[in-house]
Amino acid sequence: VTSYWTSCARMFDNHKHVTRLLGRGRRELLHLDPELAATLDVFLDRFFISRIGTHLLGANFLQHFPQPSGVRKPAGVALGVLQETSPARFVRDLSETLRSSDPSLTARVELDAAEEVTLVYIPIHLHGILREILNNALAAASKVALQQGREPEPVRVSVHRGQFGVFVTVADRGAGIDSPELVWGWGSLQGRGSCSSASLGSGDRGDHGDDDPELDWSDTELQDSPNKRLLPLGFGLPLSRLAARYFGGDLRLQTLVGYGTNAYVHIPD
Repeated sequence: VTSYWTSCARMFDNHKHVTRLLGRGRRELLHLDPELAATLDVFLDRFFISRIGTHLLGANFLQHFPQPSGVRKPAGVALGVLQETSPARFVRDLSETLRSSDPSLTARVELDAAEEVTLVYIPIHLHGILREILNNALAAASKVALQQGREPEPVRVSVHRGQFGVFVTVADRGAGIDSPELVWGWGSLQGRGSCSSASLGSGDRGDHGDDDPELDWSDTELQDSPNKRLLPLGFGLPLSRLAARYFGGDLRLQTLVGYGTNAYVHIPD
């Protein structure tokens, strides 16, 4: 058991930057042959579905079996196992963290949570999904307000329990999405100019250099690096939707061009 625990911990550390490497690899391959896009997207869908399951099994093993003396537990493992989780608390924390870490996010968050809804879920996945859509909604609302020379409209978030689980709605006034079907593609950076929440994608609200910090939130870096984000490779939304659907939920968008976008997250109870 000790040897397996050590090998599993080493595997977690060695695979911390897989998402960034795959994103760069996809981008470079498409420069050589754009017709590879469909094949690469099928591969990425299958790869990340498998990766979510493998990560879940590994995190549970590392969390529940004794840690060998002298071996460091990978960061974030404690957040990768089922436990009581509060979506409203994540929204509150994220609204403060995102706005304090990026001065360009001037829009504020209005949270409507009639009660402190909790459920048993994987915290690192829920945190990643909510951060993705909140970050994009704040960026969209802030950018539109700056362009129009006015105060930004608030991003409105509601968290409620329904018959089939918990539902989170994030609504922004970020001008909507010109081509909403395109934002779900791996590597899609469609619609930056539209300022919509979804079209911006994770980290897509600006052009960052290769030294920009990144976070594969399905991996082990969240615990030590809560302010990091994915490089602008267009993986944020498709990865968020895969994670939601893997656990029986979903992530959907409803947009009105010239007005804004609503993102709906279903979290099964």
